[in-house]
Amino acid sequence: MLLLRRAGTDMTGPMLARGADRFAGWLVILLPLLFVLGRALADGALILVALAFLVRSAALRDWRWAGEAWVVLALAWVAWLTFAGMFAADVADATSKGAIQIRFVLFAAALATVHFQNPRVRRNFLLALAATVLLVAIDCLIQVATGRSLTGRPLPEAYRLSGPFSAQKAGTYLGKTVFPALLPLVLLVERRELAAWIPLVGLGAAGAIIALTGERSALLAFGLGAACCMVLLPALRRYLLPAMLVALAGLAVIGLSRPILVERFVEQTRDDLVGFADKRYGMIFRSGLALFEEQPVTGIGVSEFPSRCPEPRFAGIGPVEVRCVSHPHNPWMEMLVEGGLVALALWLALLVAWLVRFRQAGRTVFAVGTAALLPFAWPLMTSMSLFTTWNAILWWQAMALMLALSPAVRPRSSGPLP
Repeated sequence: MLLLRRAGTDMTGPMLARGADRFAGWLVILLPLLFVLGRALADGALILVALAFLVRSAALRDWRWAGEAWVVLALAWVAWLTFAGMFAADVADATSKGAIQIRFVLFAAALATVHFQNPRVRRNFLLALAATVLLVAIDCLIQVATGRSLTGRPLPEAYRLSGPFSAQKAGTYLGKTVFPALLPLVLLVERRELAAWIPLVGLGAAGAIIALTGERSALLAFGLGAACCMVLLPALRRYLLPAMLVALAGLAVIGLSRPILVERFVEQTRDDLVGFADKRYGMIFRSGLALFEEQPVTGIGVSEFPSRCPEPRFAGIGPVEVRCVSHPHNPWMEMLVEGGLVALALWLALLVAWLVRFRQAGRTVFAVGTAALLPFAWPLMTSMSLFTTWNAILWWQAMALMLALSPAVRPRSSGPLP
């Protein structure tokens, strides 16, 4: 009886893990589509993937992933954000928003150590991601041509596009997904199984559409990422000068066909930089620095910036309606203001740990991984909040894909997936 009971227990663990893997694997494949359909759908899928991963780990008694350097740093970062929230004005809100960041860490660990190690899941996810990126790009082009996207959304501004999203996020989305989406093509080029011009055409098309969206930070980060790939990858390096000339010619054509974008990228940028401290983004950064100086170690708490910024003692910086927005609009500033010096240090250590892993996987993963990281971490630009679901899903998903190509821990198999 004891032997039968033990045998039953031994069989239950792998069966439970196999079921969790199968269920979560389908969610991972569907995630790119769910992301476009709605943030709540994507976040729900992410949470289920994270929970299924915990079930799998418990069923197989396989917690080796928790000892990986990047996971330790990420968990320490979440723990600090949660602890630092106890020093916020709204303790309950700040600690809860710090603690729930753990779902992104578990989600990324699940992708990197299990789901993206499965060739079928990884391949189908990349196909779904590429198809979604293509659909968003086409939707943007239709919105430019007709004034209304396929999803029925009108132009939000004369020089901005929304594509299928409810706000002006299409360029940001493309800039943060195009490098992971093109990764399979770049790997084939490095293996000399594909002509180099094919991914270069993809990059060029993505850059043109991002320019059409009027999103300056997205175009800057994309340009830096593309340059990074072309400099670091020998197969693409010889095309660097021609690509630069084509890019300049393309920007000229876009500027001539849509003069309002010249005003957006040139004149508005110049106006923002001249007397920066007294302009909108300068006021936001000054408000952030003032709050950081009050609590430099712990920060003011995750997502507490909009509630603390309007305090009367900061009125001298500028009008509340201009400088007090939803977040500090810069990833480094966000870490300093809302998590303090410790949060910034842990976050930077996490980025370094990722880059080290990418480098160990070879120059292709390092180049594309660095390019994929820049839109989330480049310090000299405005950005979306790293704590919000929309941006965080893209961030952790991209990093997990790169980590999966250089696994430090091989998952314990729960059996073949059908």
